[in-house]
Amino acid sequence: MEEIIIFTEQFHQSMEELVEVLFKNEYFGFEKDSQNYGNKIYN
Repeated sequence: MEEIIIFTEQFHQSMEELVEVLFKNEYFGFEKDSQNYGNKIYN
């Protein structure tokens, strides 16, 4: 069970980093758009 939690936390961290990279590289005009994209991947 602990491994699942660790992987989940790592996944969330990776998603946050992805959103930040996409926003900084102007793949999205607004930060909210990049957050929505990250949420679609996660869900």
